[in-house]
Amino acid sequence: MLLACLAPPVEAVGEQLSWPLAMGRALSSTFGESRSTAFHVGIDLKTWGKTGYEVRAVASGYVWRLRTSPWGYGRAVYQKLGDGRIVVYAHLAGFAPRLDGRVKRAQRASRRYSVDLRLGAGEIPIRRGELIAWSGGSGAGPPHLHLEIRDPNNVPFNPLVDEFEVKDTIAPTIQSLGLVPVGIESTVNGGHEPVSTGMRWNPSRGDYEGAEILSAHGRIGVSVLVYDRADAAPNKLAPYRQSLNVGGRPVFTAAYDRVSYGETHQIFLDRLLLESPGGKGRFFNLFRLPGNRLNFYSHAPGEDGLLGCGMGSGRDFLPKGTHELVIESEDAAGNSSRARLNLRVNAPPAIVSARMYESAGGQSLQAMVDDADDLRLEADLSCSQDGERWSAVERRRVAPGKSEWLLPCQAGLWRLRVLDGSGAESTRIGALPQVDAGPAPAIDHSSRVYPDFVELNISTDQVLARAPLIEVRDGGRSYQLVPRQMAPRRFSAEVPLQLGGAERITLAVAARGRNGDLVREELVLNQRYVLPERRGELDFDGGRAVLVFPENSVYEPLCPQGSYFQPPDTGHLKSAGVGYDFGPHRTAFNRRIMVQLRIPEGMRNPQKLGIYRYGGDGRWSFVGNEIDLQKRVVGAWIRNLSRYALLADEEPPVIKRLEPASGSTIEAGKPLFRAWIEDRGSGIRREEDISMELDGRLLISEYDPDARTVKYQVEKNLGPGSRRLVVRVRDASGNQASAYAEFTVK
Repeated sequence: MLLACLAPPVEAVGEQLSWPLAMGRALSSTFGESRSTAFHVGIDLKTWGKTGYEVRAVASGYVWRLRTSPWGYGRAVYQKLGDGRIVVYAHLAGFAPRLDGRVKRAQRASRRYSVDLRLGAGEIPIRRGELIAWSGGSGAGPPHLHLEIRDPNNVPFNPLVDEFEVKDTIAPTIQSLGLVPVGIESTVNGGHEPVSTGMRWNPSRGDYEGAEILSAHGRIGVSVLVYDRADAAPNKLAPYRQSLNVGGRPVFTAAYDRVSYGETHQIFLDRLLLESPGGKGRFFNLFRLPGNRLNFYSHAPGEDGLLGCGMGSGRDFLPKGTHELVIESEDAAGNSSRARLNLRVNAPPAIVSARMYESAGGQSLQAMVDDADDLRLEADLSCSQDGERWSAVERRRVAPGKSEWLLPCQAGLWRLRVLDGSGAESTRIGALPQVDAGPAPAIDHSSRVYPDFVELNISTDQVLARAPLIEVRDGGRSYQLVPRQMAPRRFSAEVPLQLGGAERITLAVAARGRNGDLVREELVLNQRYVLPERRGELDFDGGRAVLVFPENSVYEPLCPQGSYFQPPDTGHLKSAGVGYDFGPHRTAFNRRIMVQLRIPEGMRNPQKLGIYRYGGDGRWSFVGNEIDLQKRVVGAWIRNLSRYALLADEEPPVIKRLEPASGSTIEAGKPLFRAWIEDRGSGIRREEDISMELDGRLLISEYDPDARTVKYQVEKNLGPGSRRLVVRVRDASGNQASAYAEFTVK
């Protein structure tokens, strides 16, 4: 009979789970939401900023795992149900007595707050509705209850689809749509960067519509910025399903049903971080990038959701003209919203070359014009003396190919604009030769890195006599590029990267000023590829920076670039003079890669160095500091290419105050000891780097990174007498601080 009582209760398969909190069903997060490096794989039950609500078992089963940690899920209970499913209750304030006793025994045995206990089926049986914990805010985030349901294979699935109903009569809000060019031949509004446009509500149609028409050519992906809300709370939630239709035909669907822990890092393939005027945030991709193994998509066999705008073939080919994209977003309750965007498929015209020459009538201009999908173009020639006020010279129709114009001899500057029927244009601005035009031009350049090419941007301090030329030397092969003119003194060109080419490409940029002087600049691009199935190691600047790629870390062949910059001092972090911008920035990795930066010779206190990542908001965040003094490098494991710098943290953490305060007198009993800690540099990364002692005895204290506190709840009554509380803290760079309080218990 006793054995029967100890056996775990069996839950009926398919039984509806009960709500674990005795309060209204309100959510602060849903399944599939974006987190910094992974998907959110549960739902967050809102506790309105408070802690201490009873958490009761959603079904019968047994406690499978108990875990405590300052980070992540904090205090968590893992319950296994009779049908093999697993329920996770996380960020708890405390455990029910039966569970708490097991945890405290393990903590005393290990002398650590963090424990991870695996229990057998008969050790702690749990019945449906039984009290198992109290809600809290332990680990990451404010007070709430994280609830997770996993299948018997430990794969989390969306609890709102079949398990729980939450009152929701509010349809998702579609904020913005983005178009993403993929490949060197692909552009949106003439550029290679993603472009987003805001959505406005059309009450007559009952849907959203794009604020503008976007033009595209090449392989284009569609992304949507959207959020949902439920009735009980104002929190922004993730919708359940997104779909893309073109011309009434379904192209791609993403339904956030389930995602395994081994694939949560692939959020970088499913989401696109954009910060453009048309929308800022994590956009949901409605296309599939190489290496994406997530299994919640639906699309035609052999297709990836990318639209072939004016090029390619197949089911997703879109010919020249205007096409309506329809994006639908639906929440788990079935509420849906629809957005429409008019997409103009058009290949922009290009002025391939333009040169001046002496003719019988004076100075003439000869230009070679091209357009992939238009046979008739408008050409507009203007002239100017100052580059501000332009006077029309001639406007006429031209065909792709060679055309000529006579330039007014009094003009200092000329401008040729070529427009197609869709309004896309290409511009070229030049200057007539002038002997006394001043000094030779100065050239500045920058680059933006993409997976299969580098966009080289050139700027000059004066209007050139003609567009600069770029001579590309790729091993024994040499060719010239004529960049597009973006503004009177700005140019842009795409330099393709070739797998199997020379290890490095040399670019020689030549610019001729109005006085006839020729200025040349050289720069070098990396063309060493990393392949998915192989380990790779790339060095830059003679080994001052190194990227190490473990096997199967890249999803497709990748040719990274790295450019040096001088990082500034920031806050109390001191620059070591070493910074590198690695690209392409949007590259995601299947496995973490290592970045190594060389320690400068004569560097004082190299042990204080760390690798920090620039966040785009002027702030640097600590990434890692695996220091090898023999090789004189500092390393860190990273998930994305970005701007990284070697910075030194030489200032210790600050212990702001202790409770009880030094010199105070407290009543006998079970007081709460607490200290407030702050570190503005490398931060506190390990539990063992914070300790709290009472009269020389180590306490099993709890660190709360969000609240920046360390605390200990006394378990047995303190007797009268003098006491000494000591707190010690060490940051990731080894800087240490300590503080003590001497108090009296009466």
